[in-house]
Amino acid sequence: GAVLHLLCLRANMLFIAVLLPPAQLGYYVVAVSIAELLCVIPESVVLPFTSAMVRSRDADARELNHSVLRCYFWLMLPVCGLALLGLWQFVRIFFGKAYLPAVACAMALVPGMFFLGLFYLLKIHFANQARPGIVSLVLALSSACCLPLGYLVTREYGIVASAGSASLSYAVSACGLLLLYMREHKLGLKALFIFLPEETALLGNFFFTRILRRPRVMER
Repeated sequence: GAVLHLLCLRANMLFIAVLLPPAQLGYYVVAVSIAELLCVIPESVVLPFTSAMVRSRDADARELNHSVLRCYFWLMLPVCGLALLGLWQFVRIFFGKAYLPAVACAMALVPGMFFLGLFYLLKIHFANQARPGIVSLVLALSSACCLPLGYLVTREYGIVASAGSASLSYAVSACGLLLLYMREHKLGLKALFIFLPEETALLGNFFFTRILRRPRVMER
């Protein structure tokens, strides 16, 4: 996830610095800093389950992986929606009217933050299966396609298109891993993203019994 983030956003910053006026780079940096805030909320909820995902290898672990993906999807979807609705006011309050041109760029980055978090969770799954090469291959293919696209659209259409190309790269990488995940577990989109009521108990059980409960130190 960090490599993908570095390749896309930072490479686009370089393209903007070379091809566009300095003010456009400032707007893009503001948009990136705002978009990165979206990763804090889902990570704070989903991250505690990642250690259980890595340690477990049985059928319960597979079901936990499905549940964590569903939890992430239904948590991040409204967060992104609220972010899109409140971006204009957020920039106006915290950065001032001078930076309002960054709003459109930040809006183009919001979908990318959703897919970046999804990529991170799927990367954990494939690394746990001792298949990191799949992640590297998908990342290399998406970067090879989207980095030249980022250069072209930045030169022709500006920072909003540059942000859109970054989001596209995240989406391509995440969807590529998601398709492999669905094929591996023989899942459809409905089975993967419909959150079942009984999964609340499953996630609660893992959270309270395996994460919050700390092993007692044996007295010598």
